[in-house]
Amino acid sequence: MVMNNNFQRGAQSFSRGMTIVGSVILMICVALLTVNWWNEGRWVWVAIGIAIIVVNIALVFLQFRRRKFPTTQRPTDDDA
Repeated sequence: MVMNNNFQRGAQSFSRGMTIVGSVILMICVALLTVNWWNEGRWVWVAIGIAIIVVNIALVFLQFRRRKFPTTQRPTDDDA
């Protein structure tokens, strides 16, 4: 099945957007929990919460990088 290139780009953009939204929501929830854990002195959970937030920041950063779509190769001198 051949997919239309515009459909592929749209699907990737939608997927990227949903990943970013989900990561931001997760970071907010974990940050609120981490503040409560900090106040209660649950240091292992604080460390886990901070680790989750750092991983999600990296995930959002990677989603903002432009993905390059495969293009047709240019003919080289060897092809002639």
